[in-house]
Amino acid sequence: MSSKSNYELTWKDIHEGLKNLGIRRGDTILVRSSLSSLGYVRGGAKAVIKALLKAVGEGGNIMVPTLTGTIKDCPENPPIFTIDKPCWTGAIPETLRKLSGSIRSLHPTHSVAVIGADAEYLTKEHERCETPCGVNSPYLKLAKKKGKILFLGVSLASNTMFHTVEELARVRYHLQPEPVIAQIVKGDSVVKVKTRLHAYGTPRAFREMETILEREGILSRTKIGRASVILIDAEEMIDYTLKLLKKDELALVKKREIDIWSLLEAIRLVNENPILTLRLLLYVPQKAHIEFSGSHIKISNVKIQGLFKHAALESLSLSLGNIKFREVVMNGQNLYWTRIRKCKNNITVDILDVISI
Repeated sequence: MSSKSNYELTWKDIHEGLKNLGIRRGDTILVRSSLSSLGYVRGGAKAVIKALLKAVGEGGNIMVPTLTGTIKDCPENPPIFTIDKPCWTGAIPETLRKLSGSIRSLHPTHSVAVIGADAEYLTKEHERCETPCGVNSPYLKLAKKKGKILFLGVSLASNTMFHTVEELARVRYHLQPEPVIAQIVKGDSVVKVKTRLHAYGTPRAFREMETILEREGILSRTKIGRASVILIDAEEMIDYTLKLLKKDELALVKKREIDIWSLLEAIRLVNENPILTLRLLLYVPQKAHIEFSGSHIKISNVKIQGLFKHAALESLSLSLGNIKFREVVMNGQNLYWTRIRKCKNNITVDILDVISI
């Protein structure tokens, strides 16, 4: 590289790294990214985008997920989307969506922005798709164009294309059981679309797929600056992972864990805003037990990581102070379609449906 340090990059350094990784002119690339992971980039996000566009040339396409969906999205709180709604996927997507020549799809939760020869085709009618990332979505269109997925300084934990596979396989944990009517604001008009939403509540094993896909020759790695960079063939990844899900519906799930973050975040939001109602499709592993009682959540027979460096807990009792629960018990191996709301001084976790999995 021409820069003085691996921690200080120009767009040319990034361009060189992309070419060495195997990105070619005419490629269609879906990019997940962390700008800060690269080190100091002269010109910031615009320099990274310049390098990407130079790598694929005028005949290629750069796509970024400009996601706006949140844990609040549910039948009681259907999403409202506008073309200028900020995304939460980082500085590079947020910069690219604002650039001249960028076209953004109109999906209420999983929009993308594209610059390139096929931008209009890739983004067209995303809002009419039955599911966010499946049939006729930009994500599947990219795969059918023999596209690639680039991870700049992020792991496969952020691989939105795995949701494409989950939707094609019709796994039961991925989408909320009830459709919603979302609103898309187009200038002075509002278009209402019936759609399915991402369900929070199931821990994914996306990052663990890196070693498997590398072993299968679907994934390659390099470093650009201080960032680890991964490139995946989208169609090969979908074909391989779809076979896994057809054999085992939970192949992309952390089978012994629960999604503690989503559970606690939903409770926090509802407690802070008593008029808010949230939904979770909560995965409870085999032999696990969750009990809501008094001010406690008691969890047993699960794998709880992150609290200790070299160990995982099997059980946990969380005291939530002034929060009071109506008593509810959940046992594995099930998905619990739940409604979380505040009634007077209590948090209620209503079980709307139980799906054996």
